[in-house]
Amino acid sequence: MLEWVLEWVLEWVLEWVLEWALEWALAARWAVPQALLQPLPVPQHNLAEVLLSLHRMSQ
Repeated sequence: MLEWVLEWVLEWVLEWVLEWALEWALAARWAVPQALLQPLPVPQHNLAEVLLSLHRMSQ
């Protein structure tokens, strides 16, 4: 009996937490300006060039 009650309580708590997290995430999603949700531009550097310049700077 105790095991069943603990299982039910745990299930209820997890459901409540997930529901709250989903609501919070959706609210946060709409609060963020759309421009900030765009992917950040990634510099198009050649990895070899970057490593070479770092190596030269360390000497």
